[in-house]
Amino acid sequence: MGRNCSAKNCLKNDARNLNTSFFKFPDDVTLCEKWIEFCASPQLTAAFKASGPYGIRGRKICSDHFTRDSFRAPLNTHQGLKYGAVPRLNTNEEEYLDVEYLEDSEPTDVTPAVDTPMTKSKRKKVEKRYYVQGRHDLFEVLILEDPQEMDNES
Repeated sequence: MGRNCSAKNCLKNDARNLNTSFFKFPDDVTLCEKWIEFCASPQLTAAFKASGPYGIRGRKICSDHFTRDSFRAPLNTHQGLKYGAVPRLNTNEEEYLDVEYLEDSEPTDVTPAVDTPMTKSKRKKVEKRYYVQGRHDLFEVLILEDPQEMDNES
């Protein structure tokens, strides 16, 4: 049995999740306080107040809670975190994105004669997030929920 991620409601375990990196809490007191605040755990807070970073020795947070720019090598989380990295992502909350798209409409008497596309906006759930390394840049690709599923929900 491995160690669990200390982030609130995270069920990742370093024995079961081999493709996930786990990072120990930093020894720097100020930085460690930020990590504990992110975890929102009364037990961690009490242990830290009693003994400082030594009180939470052995606790870890998984790589899912860090933004890509927190890693030394964004495509290889096993190479570690940059100094000063703070967990920010709560992977247990659903993420949504406001998406604008062109409205398919038939021309009518009241449709303006000018070729200006009408846009609509919908809130779509982000299903997956990928990072693709280009020659000089890192690109973020978001996979949104199927538009047909959205129409069925409406």
